[in-house]
Amino acid sequence: MLSGVALGCYDPTVRPLLGCGPHGECPGSQRCVAGVCGGQPADADLGPYDLTVSLLGPGVGSVRSLAEGIDCGTDCSHTYDSGTVVTLRVKLVNGSNLRFAGWRGACAGIDTECQVVMDGDRAVIAEFATITHNLVFVTRNEYNLRALSRVAFDNHCNAAATTAGLNNATNNGFRAWISDELEDASDGLGVSRGWVRMDGLPFTDTLTNLVVDNQILNPISLDEGGREVLALVATGSLASGDADAHCGGWKSTGMVTLGQSGGGPTTWSDFARPDCSTVVRTPIYCFQNTLNAALEPTPPAPAGKRIFVSRGSFTPGPGGLAAADTLCGRESVSGSTTPFKALLARGGQPAGALLDPAASYYTMSWQLVGTGRELLDGAHLHTGIWQHGDGSFLDAALVASRQVRTGSTRPSLVSQDCGNWESTTGQSQVGLATEVVSWWATVFGYACGSPTRLYCVEQ
Repeated sequence: MLSGVALGCYDPTVRPLLGCGPHGECPGSQRCVAGVCGGQPADADLGPYDLTVSLLGPGVGSVRSLAEGIDCGTDCSHTYDSGTVVTLRVKLVNGSNLRFAGWRGACAGIDTECQVVMDGDRAVIAEFATITHNLVFVTRNEYNLRALSRVAFDNHCNAAATTAGLNNATNNGFRAWISDELEDASDGLGVSRGWVRMDGLPFTDTLTNLVVDNQILNPISLDEGGREVLALVATGSLASGDADAHCGGWKSTGMVTLGQSGGGPTTWSDFARPDCSTVVRTPIYCFQNTLNAALEPTPPAPAGKRIFVSRGSFTPGPGGLAAADTLCGRESVSGSTTPFKALLARGGQPAGALLDPAASYYTMSWQLVGTGRELLDGAHLHTGIWQHGDGSFLDAALVASRQVRTGSTRPSLVSQDCGNWESTTGQSQVGLATEVVSWWATVFGYACGSPTRLYCVEQ
């Protein structure tokens, strides 16, 4: 503690401007000016400041501020007082065949709403792109599950798309992934092809890829405005698209099948079946069904490493780590010049010792899973590790098929390792390969003598 410092300088509840200490001391980053903490020199730049918005890309897109100022394409700049918080909102026009591709400059991301703090001159770029593939999203709003019919859910999807400016000129270009007693969720999508999320990342190519091959390239975790939504989602449908539990045609009681918007193969549509009386409102999935354009393969990342979930199972025992690494090596991509090893703790070192914090890790389809640092922290992944080494996707219909042994509460920590993977007694941590949240790394302890899958990571 500094001796002789005026105590009042350090009590923010006394008054906004506080006296400096005897040697000019002030709390935090405040400056001492004319004996007052937080004061401004006479020549300080207090604004006002200019906000300039530029539009990039084709078509009819615009950006407006909620308060007076920006209405761009016409008025793309405005001057604001220092400290003003300006909310910018993207406006799209139905029938223009445009989507928002993201912000640059003082805004970032693809959420169609952004706030800019005017503590200096600021420049923002709003980028737009042509819709070349069908869009898929999870709705921002939640809807009453007593909707009476799947047609009502279709109407909800089209209303959400229309409000976002994503629909066609007749406002009927979207269909809900909902089953009832008359129609399956997959009905009406068979002639469509190529679905992408609001950020342009691929979801799946064909209906067969989705309902037969379990192809989920990236989860449907973005809403119509580009905001992430991690929630249980009403589907009434198995992952095959066939009808399952749907509250008696969305009219009465019984069970209801819910998907998970951050989920992967199978669980995206079929994750839980609670009683309808316990679930009143949820978001829904909405699929555009007006285009037929094949997805282009994602090119390899120049310096990327790959990670996959094993098709075969590993049980700790006499073979130990060598057996685990052999399984990963046997299932790794043909012609690979670098080895793949099991993401397991080894010799007292955490599993993360196999990861490069600065590297980026990808699925076998070159979809970004996360950086090595994100994996080390057991963080929320960009997409899940639910693709096998041969490029096929996990069949996760049974809970046991999703379990992956990691032996750690997160890869950067050492936890239970079944006697360095040589013992069948005790237990170690397992994760779930269908998750992008922290559950991918660990969910619960599991008996060492029971088989599980492995994560296999390129070295």
